Order: sequence, then structure tokens, then C-alpha cells
Amino acid sequence: MSVNDVPAAPRPTAGLDWASTDHAVAIVGPDGAELDRFGVLHSRSGL
Repeated sequence: MSVNDVPAAPRPTAGLDWASTDHAVAIVGPDGAELDRFGVLHSRSGL
């Protein structure tokens, strides 16, 4: 068994609001700053 003592680099995180007709997506960087925010429709092509 090997052990990796090097911590993984922080990565961006995404969140999705599952509303009923449209959805908000937010991408946040490792420092907590918002990198992008956009909406998608509640449809096959939107999701």
C-alpha cells in the first residue's frame, strides 16, 4: 500500500439549483470567488 502525503490541489466547485422550470448554475473557485453563473432550462437540451 502506498500513501500520498501531498494534498490534492483545490479545484473549482459547481452548484445547481433544481427549481421546477429553470435552473441556476454557479461555479466557485477554490478561494470562494464566483467564477461563472448561468441558467439552463428544464428540458432535455437544457440539462
